[in-house]
This record gives sequence, C-alpha cells and structure tokens, in this order.
Amino acid sequence: MVEAESAKSYQEQGNEFYKAELWLKAAACYTKGIKEEPEKVALYSNRSAALLKLQKAVKALADAETCIRLKPEWEKGHYRKAMVLETMGELSQALASYEQAAKLQSTAEFKLKIASLKKQIQREKAGGGKVAAEKENRGKPASNFAFADGRRDTDNTGNNKASKVLAAPNVGEIRNDADYAEAKKGMASGEPIPLTTQRIQQFGQDIIAAVQQQMTKGVAIQPSVYFLPGKQTSDGQTQMGQVQISTAFESPDLLQNCLSFLRQYATDMGAHAACAVVPKKAIAYPQVWKMKGWPHQISDGIFVQLESSKPLRSCWFIPLDDKQPQETSNDYKILEPIFK
Repeated sequence: MVEAESAKSYQEQGNEFYKAELWLKAAACYTKGIKEEPEKVALYSNRSAALLKLQKAVKALADAETCIRLKPEWEKGHYRKAMVLETMGELSQALASYEQAAKLQSTAEFKLKIASLKKQIQREKAGGGKVAAEKENRGKPASNFAFADGRRDTDNTGNNKASKVLAAPNVGEIRNDADYAEAKKGMASGEPIPLTTQRIQQFGQDIIAAVQQQMTKGVAIQPSVYFLPGKQTSDGQTQMGQVQISTAFESPDLLQNCLSFLRQYATDMGAHAACAVVPKKAIAYPQVWKMKGWPHQISDGIFVQLESSKPLRSCWFIPLDDKQPQETSNDYKILEPIFK
C-alpha cells in the first residue's frame, strides 16, 4: 500500500512537471515511480511522452512497447507507439499502430491522425526520390549546425533584407570535414586583431541594436550564435561568423552537442567573443525563466548572451513589448561557457 501511494505521488509530480514543460524532471519522476511499482502501465506511458519531448525516440518507443506488453487492450499504449514511430519517420508502422488504437477505442483524434497519415504516405509515394531523401532525415537530431558569414544579404532587387549585423546568408550546412575546413580557412586566415574589452563590449552592443531593429520591423529572429573574429580574412576584411542553432534547445542532449560544436568552432576560428541570440519561444530546455527570482514575469522576448576569452560574460533579455534590453544575472544564462 505504501509503495502504491509512493508511485502515485511520483506520477502526480511527473504530471505537474510535464504540464510545466519540464520534460527531463517529468521523466525522472516517472522513472522513480516505475522503480516503486514496475507494473504500473500509466507510468511507462507518461515517461514515453516525456522522452519523446526530449528527442529520445528509441527510449520512448521501448516504453510504449512495455505499455502494450503490460496492457495489450489499452489503446493509449498503441497511441504512444504510433506517435514515436511517426516522429521517427516510420509512417506505415505508425499508421498501423494508430489503426490498432482506433480499434480499441474509436476517437476523433485517432480518426484524424489516420486520415492525415494516409494522405502523407500517398504524397510520399507520388513524390519519389525527393520525399524519400526527406524521410531519411526526418526525426534525426541536428548534430551539425548551419554556418553563415557576416556579410550583408540582398534580394534580387538589391534591397537589404535586414540589418548589416545580423543579416547573414548561409554558405551551406557544415556536414563534413571539407565544409568545415573551408569555413575554417576563410575565418582564420589573415592578420591577428588585437583583443580588447572595448571591442568585445561594442560587439555585444551592436548585436543588441540589430536585434532591436529586427524586432521593430517584425523580422523573425532565428536562434544563432555570432562570433567576433580574432583575425582578418586573407583579403584584409573583418568577417563575423554565425552558427544557426535552431534545434539546440529542444533537449539537454541536443544542447550539449551544440555546445561542443560551438567550442570547437570558436577554437578553430580563433574567435575573440561569441554572442547568442535566442527567442524565448525557441527554448524548451533550459527554461531559466521558471527559476526563482526571474524578473520579467511571463514576458516573451529574446535572450542575448555575450562571452569572450577575456574572460567576460553578460546576459540580457529583450522583451517583445518595449524592446528595451534588461541585463540579467548570469544565473539565467541559456548556454554554458563556450570559451574555457
């Protein structure tokens, strides 16, 4: 009886964390509950949902399979399995699981899922090779991040698309050693630039001003880290580097992979500073605004985090409403140190 109460308590705690979008804590609570009551199927179902939010599809699938083994006639186990398979891009298998769930409990949600997947599968069959290539990459975590230089971008009419600081046309994703070597050569060659606190602080202020400008214009801001170069290019130009990190804040694992990449990039490019620009809505982890003492209540906005090899670190939050940067404590940092 005590064990059952304990498991119930862990499940309730996990549910609260899940509703608060604290997926990692939710999964931890469900795991504690499973240790107390290993046959409680709802705990596996809930943990599967939390793990899927953390991009841990294989583990989420294992929990869904356990649900089905423990309670084959429970439609939710099949539903959990279908959701994971759909995320992994296994659409035919996902459809079969959704159909099995619908046989056990017919709901409007299941019917809509089944109809939607059937249409998607038909489109893939009609699409041929292009869709097959997209399917191969569906559901895979992004361990590589898009690279861009810091030049101005123009459209076909010659008009600037955005501010000169943040407008950065992609020169291709860094998918292999050759791409990285080319980027490294372009960013690291040339004469050294003196490392000064003033230059780093100006870099941070330029980024903030550019973010404010884009917010005022209503331009969508993509999660990125901008790098202040420590050398000129071979033709004597100063060229800022950019790494787009759109998927980095989806889970702890992805964030750690991203951080490792950023550290290596900073070293290889001889960067003097880095400035992260990340919309709050793009962050599933870490949700620092839920920590005690967060001063901006429920405001939406943009996180800006500056750091350098000096060392120097500053953090700001720019609310969408007044667009005025508010300096925050380093306790609310969204990235661990890039420069060590």
